[in-house]
Amino acid sequence: FMILLFTTLPVAFAVSVNPGSIVVEVTDTSAAIAWTADTASTGAVNYGTSASTSTMAGVSSTSGEATSHEAAIAGLTPAQYYYYNIEATDSAGTYTTTTMNFTPLLSTPENLVLVEVYGNIIELAWDEVAGAKTYNVYKDSTLLGAESTNSFETESDDLSYSTTYSFTVTAVDTYGRESEE
Repeated sequence: FMILLFTTLPVAFAVSVNPGSIVVEVTDTSAAIAWTADTASTGAVNYGTSASTSTMAGVSSTSGEATSHEAAIAGLTPAQYYYYNIEATDSAGTYTTTTMNFTPLLSTPENLVLVEVYGNIIELAWDEVAGAKTYNVYKDSTLLGAESTNSFETESDDLSYSTTYSFTVTAVDTYGRESEE
């Protein structure tokens, strides 16, 4: 006859980041990354142009110890491919990382000029944006068309003398995302 005695010890599970909760909002020079963890934890985002964590810079979550987190990254290079990982650490010191990537938007086209107006024909030009696949041209917030070069010419029957019009141009990347106006 044998008696076996044992004591159960608490099991520590690593905190986890819910992949479906990760939201990345980008501009041409910044990113805001938000996520939730399954338990209260502190959070940080490490990011860089290489997947190597030894070359990544870090930004802490603004939430302290919580389940919902957000971190803001500034000073990014437009259209540069970035890797990032999210670190979540609970009060027991267990942690997890999730590695992903993002690309900031292209820069907004600069130096938009009216090259020529002849009757109902207008011609616009602007500085090229590195990485732009196409450019969208708007008149008073209405899309006039898309161009693959940094100039645009169109005939518009709705132009009136002594009327002010607002033209804007956005750069579009290979993913179809538009720069800010």
